[in-house]
Amino acid sequence: MATFEVGPGKPYSTMQSAVNAAVAGDTVLVYDAQYNETVTTIASGTATNRITIKSNTKHGAIVDGQTVRTSGIRILHDYITVQGFHVRNVTNIPSSGAAAVVIGISGDSANFSELTWCKL
Repeated sequence: MATFEVGPGKPYSTMQSAVNAAVAGDTVLVYDAQYNETVTTIASGTATNRITIKSNTKHGAIVDGQTVRTSGIRILHDYITVQGFHVRNVTNIPSSGAAAVVIGISGDSANFSELTWCKL
């Protein structure tokens, strides 16, 4: 189990590069900054060793779609946990709904907590 740190001065400069390196049991720890990207999972965790993608402080890491992306974080695999992000400027946020609407989900057993979002 490894922790991949993302942010200014950290080993990974983008969330996607750290997510690409993560396997079951790993954590992608994202430090406070604005990340202008869509993040897409490429691997599954397991029931006992999830892949966790989390902000180091609640809502300190901002995923900004810059109004051109349809989602901020896409979960395409199983046993993924996403925690603590603020997602903004993505195009698929409806006028009402939960934070998960900014996250495309096709994997099983995804967990989300402490997320916020805002419309364009």
